[in-house]
Parts: sequence; structure tokens; C-alpha cells
Amino acid sequence: MGFEEAISWRRSGSTETAGTAEISSGLYRFAQLRSLINRIGVNVRLRLNMFTNIVELQVPNGWEIHVTDGLLLLLGLDDGLHGVWLESGIYTGDRVIDFAVIKTFQIHLEQLSTMGNYVDGAPSTLLANMGLGRYTFGDTATVRFEQPIVQAP
Repeated sequence: MGFEEAISWRRSGSTETAGTAEISSGLYRFAQLRSLINRIGVNVRLRLNMFTNIVELQVPNGWEIHVTDGLLLLLGLDDGLHGVWLESGIYTGDRVIDFAVIKTFQIHLEQLSTMGNYVDGAPSTLLANMGLGRYTFGDTATVRFEQPIVQAP
């Protein structure tokens, strides 16, 4: 199992990454994540306001950090999304932290033949499994179902 989340750092103005801390996917506790980020060695600080559940990420002078989108969404930060390096400064969360498990929505079609349709090795009528993600109020998500290829008997 590989690492899906990571935080990287480099000196300001440099294009060469000084280091990367890989974070395995799974269930996180804020204290674990904060401890890992605070131990990076370049004095990056992650704090949580216990009254608002909003994080504050402090990048020290002379450094830039890159945080994967999954971690930014988990922490409620929009700054740095889509591969943007965060320059030195203080970044405040845009929404409360969300350590809830990503929910999925399964669509079953009873008319679907279970003859060649398997899920985890068992015959199934599962048509699609959609991740609902971490959306904020007002977000719209569109899912398109391709017409399945039906073979004549």
C-alpha cells in the first residue's frame, strides 16, 4: 500500500524540494497529524482553534510547503489546492476540519444481469459506486453513467 498524502518543503525561491513527509491513507486524529507536521524540521506549525474547529497553518520565513489536496481538504484549507506551493505566512482554514470518513453512494439496478457482474468476487447488481466527497453547502456534483455494453445471449 502506497502513500497517497504528503507534505513537501523547499527554501523560498528554490525549485528543488528539500524534503517530503509521506502520510499513509487511513483514519487520522488531529493530534497525530499535527505532531507529524510539526516535526518536519523547518518549523512548520499546525494549530487548531478548539472553539471554532478551524486550523491555522504557519509556514516560517524562508520556506515554502506543498500539501496534497486530500490533506488540505481534510484540514479545511483551500489555500494550496491543485499543487500550489504555500509561501511563508499564516494560513487560516476556510471551514472546519473534517475527519469524517468519505461516504459512498451505491446504485443497484435489479434488471442488471449478475452473470458477468461481480463485486468482491460475488455476483452483484451494483451499477455504480460514487464517492460523495467532502462538499460544502451549495456544491454541485455531476455523475455520468456510460451506457453499458450488452452482449446478446
